[in-house]
Amino acid sequence: MKIKAALSADDGQTFQLEELDLREPNADELLVKIAACGVCHTDLSMMGGDGGMVYGHEACGVVEQAGKNAAGFSEGDRVVLSYPHCGVCPACRQGRPYSCVYFSDLFMGERLSGPPPLTLRGRRVLSFFGQGGFATHTVAHQSSAVKVHKELDLKMLGPLGCGVQTGAGSVMNVLRPEPGAALAVFGTGSVGLSSVLAAKALGCGTIIAVDRVRQRLELAEEFGATHTVHTGKTTDAAGEIIAISGGLDFVVDTSGSAALMDAAARCLKPGGRGCGVAAAGLPRLGREDGRRWDEVIQGSSVPREFIPKMIELYRQGRFPYDKMLSYFEFEQIGEAFRQMKNAEIIKPVLVM
Repeated sequence: MKIKAALSADDGQTFQLEELDLREPNADELLVKIAACGVCHTDLSMMGGDGGMVYGHEACGVVEQAGKNAAGFSEGDRVVLSYPHCGVCPACRQGRPYSCVYFSDLFMGERLSGPPPLTLRGRRVLSFFGQGGFATHTVAHQSSAVKVHKELDLKMLGPLGCGVQTGAGSVMNVLRPEPGAALAVFGTGSVGLSSVLAAKALGCGTIIAVDRVRQRLELAEEFGATHTVHTGKTTDAAGEIIAISGGLDFVVDTSGSAALMDAAARCLKPGGRGCGVAAAGLPRLGREDGRRWDEVIQGSSVPREFIPKMIELYRQGRFPYDKMLSYFEFEQIGEAFRQMKNAEIIKPVLVM
């Protein structure tokens, strides 16, 4: 079938809409009509200009066709798409699909079986994250799909599949703070703000948001941060945090900045635990006092378990992540990226 998709232009910064060919789904795949797709900084950082990849990996939509082995899915199902995984490697069998041995290959659009589903004038085009969500339709592996209730506003659900899941999962699945704990979040884009929301939902007593953008810190306070540290107005963020908290039990770094990760590590108490989500390596951290730091993928989340959990928290009024979303028509994709890049908004969502 013919679909419309956004491909990055030669400058690697802008997009052009193209007509592509999309094959039918294989036995273990779904054809999904995309309703909306979140825009992530990962899309921006990965974007190239050769037209060989359709980016976008926070898609949601409606199943139009389900392969014969896509158990539990049928036409008309509303789904959020997250990361695909093989289901058979040791990590997948142990309930850790975020550590799937094929994660990196699938991340870059390769398929578990069969050719990529997209072509442009006979040339194969990869689907980023197994989704290629900047399009009107996609063929995705059934392992990445999570069914959601029909009464939910579908267009706001896409970011749950990556950015929101990563931030909230890092707190809820990895750090697991007890009520009253002291926690800081470095970087308050959509991932960091999701961490703040999760910390608030779990009852952390001190929640410190750290960023260089004042508007983000203001929203962090609305989301539950008890204190903020503006890195543009201090030369000693660690010192300010220690003065506020007396030392942290937990910290999440979403900035990917080596300097900020080192500062975050210095704030941890003996036995404290930190994690980073930006695949930026590890901070300088002496382990003789029991401090620990982990690199986390997708918030160590199992999407079919964790996405419904976030939705339920939202329904209870305890996880108002929708306040950081800004909506754009699909044809406004360039403007959505521009505003995100310039920190004018936090999480753009393209509505198809």
